[in-house]
Amino acid sequence: GEAFLRSQGLTYSEYARSGFFELVAVAVIVLTLILALDFFTNRSTGRAKAIFTVGTGLMISLTIEMLASAFYRMNLYDLAYGFTRLRLHTHVFMVWMGLLLSTVLVMIISGQTRRFALAAIVFCIGFTLVLNAINPDAFIARQNVARAAAGLGELDTDYLGNLSADALPLTIPLLDHPDEAVRE
Repeated sequence: GEAFLRSQGLTYSEYARSGFFELVAVAVIVLTLILALDFFTNRSTGRAKAIFTVGTGLMISLTIEMLASAFYRMNLYDLAYGFTRLRLHTHVFMVWMGLLLSTVLVMIISGQTRRFALAAIVFCIGFTLVLNAINPDAFIARQNVARAAAGLGELDTDYLGNLSADALPLTIPLLDHPDEAVRE
């Protein structure tokens, strides 16, 4: 990842964002294509069903591979600069997108694609519940303080200062930090 960034003259931000937006575009196209083909094609023979299932499985597998690449790009970005709300939401979104794609494949295999809308709603609710459960501001403060303590980068105290009260238990100990700039 880092060697590629240097060779292409890209910033972490450009690298991560391009991967994420490519992923979203491809995932939307793949899901739309699969659902449209499922609705409009006639698969009355076992051979036609098998070809459709294998093709669908291949498209979903390749999309999940692209998802893994985008997730890795975001991890590089987080290692370089730390977490933010947007970056955390992106991570959680990618996990739920992978789960949704896997669910669509199971639906294709079992012939239950008519339940896609219900699955999409469940996954949207799941995404929201996970974000609520991990408490984003506390998670961000915990990760960024640990990253700085491990010597992996500077602590962005300005960003930490803009987080909600959920981050306070993790940022109050910084008042005793040996670096005056961090204490301030």
